[in-house]
Amino acid sequence: MNKNILIILGLSFLAIVLIFVFYFADNSSGSETASGGLVLFYSDTCPHCVIVEKFLEENKVYEKVSYVRKSIDNNSKNVSELKQKASVCNINDGIGIPFLWNGENSTCLMGDIDIIDFFKEKIK
Repeated sequence: MNKNILIILGLSFLAIVLIFVFYFADNSSGSETASGGLVLFYSDTCPHCVIVEKFLEENKVYEKVSYVRKSIDNNSKNVSELKQKASVCNINDGIGIPFLWNGENSTCLMGDIDIIDFFKEKIK
């Protein structure tokens, strides 16, 4: 009986730790907005996001440009923020990811090609 209680307590503790990690993981890459206000919204299941991530990693963009990554996977707060940023750019329907918000001049970019071209200019 005592062994079962220990197993239940251990699993409960593990569940609490996992919830804590997943809840705070999306904001682990920095503050609410980075210097220059660049925010990259993405999804782990998006093939175009994978292309952008590969470019960012291969070119070590994170060392040269300050930006915040925000996953929209199971994160209603980030989805709401994405919709709000898109609305500023008059994009209310057809919001796609990857999506880059440039708070410096309130512009939005969608899709791997436009976002990669943007970062290529930034790292020149």
